[in-house]
Amino acid sequence: MPLTVAPGPPTARVMTIIAGDAQTALVGSAVAAAPSVQVSDTFGNLVAGLQVDFQVLAGGGAVTGASAITNASGVATVGSWTFGATGGVPANGLYCNQLIATAQTAAGVTFTGSAYYSYTTHVHPLWTANGCLGCHGSAPGLGNLNLNGTASSIYSTELFNVATSCAFGVGVLEVAPGGGATAEANSLLMIKLDHNPALATSPCTLGMPTAAPLSAAVRDVVRAWIRAGAPLN
Repeated sequence: MPLTVAPGPPTARVMTIIAGDAQTALVGSAVAAAPSVQVSDTFGNLVAGLQVDFQVLAGGGAVTGASAITNASGVATVGSWTFGATGGVPANGLYCNQLIATAQTAAGVTFTGSAYYSYTTHVHPLWTANGCLGCHGSAPGLGNLNLNGTASSIYSTELFNVATSCAFGVGVLEVAPGGGATAEANSLLMIKLDHNPALATSPCTLGMPTAAPLSAAVRDVVRAWIRAGAPLN
């Protein structure tokens, strides 16, 4: 059978991830290592001067420098990738973020990362923003809970792994350690923020705040933080 050979460069290209995959970062923060890819042809020759486009697939994040040109080593790097948090609260509190890189005649590759809420950056500011200090702004505060302090001291002495004084139930803490659904179920803070119906039959009958629950979006920040293991950083 005759073989037909046509002049010109290979028509197909191969794209591989070089750096920036499987990272973890705060919601609203850029990942430490900007995602980068390397492009070669089907013979393994590096492809320079090719436009690579980066686009957010999941998580609601954002990129800068979304269109990058491969250098002499065939490498293209996005300017930055900032993580977001969209959709329902994941079971482990970590929001999946995805970024796809595509180029002409090359199959795209996908970067995946995890975003989380921290107490210092995201949760602690909620107390002031939503008027919680009206009841919990001085020691000992209502229910012996004081939220008017630095994030580190409040986290360690008033919330995390601290037994509640209202005797809601055996093993119930202000914020329970360990993460996941178990930590959420054993955290009095979340029980009261959600105005959980179980409060009606406990010595601790009032939700927080007492009039009506905070918005679902605000409560889900706290919920995700607890499910992720209540990280302070």
